[in-house]
Amino acid sequence: MNKYLFILSALFFISNSNAKYLTPDDVVIEFLEDLNKLKVEDGELLSNQVNNKYKSSYWNDIIIEKQDKKDVIFANSIFVTLKELNEGGLLQSNIDDKFACVFVADKGVIGAFSLVFENGWKLMSPSLYWSNQNIPKTCSALQYELNIKNDALILLKEKQ
Repeated sequence: MNKYLFILSALFFISNSNAKYLTPDDVVIEFLEDLNKLKVEDGELLSNQVNNKYKSSYWNDIIIEKQDKKDVIFANSIFVTLKELNEGGLLQSNIDDKFACVFVADKGVIGAFSLVFENGWKLMSPSLYWSNQNIPKTCSALQYELNIKNDALILLKEKQ
């Protein structure tokens, strides 16, 4: 009897632990790992190939009416640079109940990832900065799309 109780307890524990959501940090790191593996054909847009499990309802796939090569290169440039952050490290995470702002950096590039909780943490549009830019680094999607003004949530605290 104790043997069966142990097995049922173990199954209950495993099923409950699988129901937990990834943290915003985990989502960003997993996203960068998956993004780094993405291969696109000439003329394809990287942002449109991102797995739907990462995309919030605020994520907009890019539509280019006339697929000019320069437009595709420009649209892909942020995601090509984001791929490079896969080797980087977490700088800062700011999380509240429904929103999160995660900063990742590598080789002078800082990625700012806005996340919203929609049955798990999902990404909005990411932002890129250079570490030597003398401007505030924010999760701009939270700031401009959702009009969040809470600096403690959206702003990278840089050393003075």
